[in-house]
Amino acid sequence: MLSVTRRIATITQPRGGYIPNDLFSQTQYDDNQILQLVETEDKFLLSLQGAAVDYLTRYMLFGNREDAFHISFLGARKLDEAYENNEATNHFSELLSRIVGIDDESIRTACQIVGYDVAYRMGIHFYKDINEINAPQSMVSNIRIMVNRGLEFLRQVGPVVSDEMTFEGGYTGLVSSGDGDYLTSNMLIDFKVSMKPFSNKWSLQLLMYYLLGIHSIHTEYQSVSFLCVFNPYENRSYIVNLSDISDETKYKVSNEVLGYKMVADPYGVLSKVDYSAWRDVDGTDNRILLDFMTNRLNLGVKFDVSKYEDGIHKISLNEYWYCLGEIDHEYLNRVRPSFRYVDHVLMIKKKRYLMFLSVTSKGSLGVLNGGRIKSASFSAQYYYENIERYAQAVLASFSKYWDALRIISKKLKSLPPSEKALRARYIQEKVEYKNILGIDVGSFKKWYRERGQHYRMSGRIHGCIVDLDTMNHIYVNPYDGKITPYYALSMYDKDVYINVKSLLADQMPEFLESFEKLALDSKKNELSVTNNLNNIVLISSNDIVSKKTKKEYSYDMYAVSNRLKPLQKIYDHKLIQVWYDDILGDDKLLLEDKYLIKPQRNIKKRSNAGQLKIIEGNKEKYVGQSMMQKGDRTATITGYRNYEDIDVVFEDGYKVKHISINKWKQGRIVHPDVEKIVKQDRKEKVAKSYKSSKREKYIGLTKRMKCGLRATVIDYIDCDHITIKFEDGLIKSNVRSDHFINGNVAHDNRNKKDAVNPANEEPSPIELMISNRESDTNLSVGIKPEITENKDDENLSFEEIKKKYKDMTRIMKDGSVVKVIKAVNRRNVMIQFEDGTIVKSISINRFLNGLVEHP
Repeated sequence: MLSVTRRIATITQPRGGYIPNDLFSQTQYDDNQILQLVETEDKFLLSLQGAAVDYLTRYMLFGNREDAFHISFLGARKLDEAYENNEATNHFSELLSRIVGIDDESIRTACQIVGYDVAYRMGIHFYKDINEINAPQSMVSNIRIMVNRGLEFLRQVGPVVSDEMTFEGGYTGLVSSGDGDYLTSNMLIDFKVSMKPFSNKWSLQLLMYYLLGIHSIHTEYQSVSFLCVFNPYENRSYIVNLSDISDETKYKVSNEVLGYKMVADPYGVLSKVDYSAWRDVDGTDNRILLDFMTNRLNLGVKFDVSKYEDGIHKISLNEYWYCLGEIDHEYLNRVRPSFRYVDHVLMIKKKRYLMFLSVTSKGSLGVLNGGRIKSASFSAQYYYENIERYAQAVLASFSKYWDALRIISKKLKSLPPSEKALRARYIQEKVEYKNILGIDVGSFKKWYRERGQHYRMSGRIHGCIVDLDTMNHIYVNPYDGKITPYYALSMYDKDVYINVKSLLADQMPEFLESFEKLALDSKKNELSVTNNLNNIVLISSNDIVSKKTKKEYSYDMYAVSNRLKPLQKIYDHKLIQVWYDDILGDDKLLLEDKYLIKPQRNIKKRSNAGQLKIIEGNKEKYVGQSMMQKGDRTATITGYRNYEDIDVVFEDGYKVKHISINKWKQGRIVHPDVEKIVKQDRKEKVAKSYKSSKREKYIGLTKRMKCGLRATVIDYIDCDHITIKFEDGLIKSNVRSDHFINGNVAHDNRNKKDAVNPANEEPSPIELMISNRESDTNLSVGIKPEITENKDDENLSFEEIKKKYKDMTRIMKDGSVVKVIKAVNRRNVMIQFEDGTIVKSISINRFLNGLVEHP
């Protein structure tokens, strides 16, 4: 069904991840080497660097070139199958023979060979002639440094017993593929050649590999004790001990993520599960598989928006996903998060516009933006009342700009590629269809009529960007209409060309000829857009071709684009996915708000006179209005200076100054009297909820102690005071929860105050006195306290003293029962009488000899 990485993309991890990052110990290695900045016009090289490091590391480690560069060989073979010759595989073999180590020539040859990977992973139409690949010296040096870092790290933690490990026998019906990098005798290692920081996705991937491994046919995974990520780019390792990962985490990842059927709870209905049984699995849990199929793929769900009248409607999460896919087909094939805390969804429909709010089991609202949720600032009723005015305000500002982007997209998608490029694609599909499906696509003319004419540029619009393909894009500035064509390895690494023609000549030459024809018609070379913008020049007859580029590492264009992208859904689908309430405020410019688009210098500012007029209008509008605040207290606006600065007064005369309209609208202004009550209620509620959850967690929990007997929790006061019952009937109170969880509670009945005699033996005088103390405080003790010198404690450490005397109980000469609650040293002990009185700084001898008097 899914690969490990694909499954991770569908998971919403708990806050902080299944495995918190602080469990990993980081080690920074210093090899006195610094990676250089690679400056090259051959942009394709940078995407090959990671694969070259990976393959060369494997070759240097094991000495087998064919195995190390196996993926490259598959790419070469795919090219030969498409063109019905052996040129690529022969050339691959020739190049492979030149790789003899990590000298300059071998590394440059490796960079050429991994160019074949593209044909295997993406298709032959993305393949570029590897003979044109020439790695610069800076890149060669970087690859050698990173390979040496990887080899040195593996030498330190090795030896490596296996690489490119698979997990046959461990895969489930949900996760059916995945492979690891390296395995030592006790460590599972994954290499990440990345500039990105450590991610909880990496840690989850490691744990999934381990769990798949121990259930596979390969026994070597049983000895793994550590999980490790090594990043040669940082020269840093991240290692976690498996014993530091809780049984609960291993159980939940096994069941919820990998889809194993757990023997401890095969039907997934028990509220209390023995997580220590995380290793016991029985095939695939069909409930988890069905949940994925229904919730992610919406099987069997139908939803017709047209049947709903204007209003606020409660719908299911599955109906939301179905509706979203019907409205915007972009969401049909996307991985969908689980939204585990969402109880249901509210659909707001008014006139032509739709908006969706998530609702948790506790009633918290969130604005749904596809697969993302942002906390809602207002009630559902507020959104319903303002949704139409909000949408019209956005369209008034940007509809002409989006009209222009559509024209650009339409023109680019209409451009046909050259016949040579089409014939290469035809050959590839002819081979693939025949080998996989047994279908003959026929002649080139027939294929072109049916499929080839659809081979075009992407033209996808998202925000301010129009895609040519996955790597090449056009950014259209919403302020001045200027076009920026660029090739992007990432959002932070872009190569900007002087014009679109140059970008196509360098990156997509198969479309250059048809693109140049646009310049022949003067009516097609410019696009008129909004009144705020100049003409958008897509191509001009004066354009020159230059393959020189300018490096751009700024995120600015994506920051602007990402803010406009969700607003574009209003234009495309009448769908509101973000809510910027200041758009409704008359004293705010849409493009000037801090969380929308930063103002540019060429945007005309409003005049002071106009600004004052707006403020006066809003002052008349808002002053005197009242709204309910927290604690059912009404606050009335008495002063208005601007949208972020108003004054209000409560019914009893209490004034609050310099707050925002938003805070007043949301009812978040707190009267001092209400604040005290809210804080106290919150404190009591949290304390009660915490204690209740702890009791529920522990009561009935059973663990096997190290003495061999099972014990069950029968009462819980706090983490230092729980009562347990052994399976033979012995009861012990005042047990620490961590001692119970770790199985460190001894089975004995020497301390009679903490143990009920299961054999119903005659109670000792001490027991009798304790059990009847409330009714007869003058009852004699029955035995004389033993006089103890306790000289053996002189040589004990602090930890030994603390462990020996913690929770020890003695009866004083006056009949009082006293317990040690803290032991610092033999001369400094804190004790507590049975009525709760605490006495500090008592010596061990005074306590043991019963000489402490009640104060």
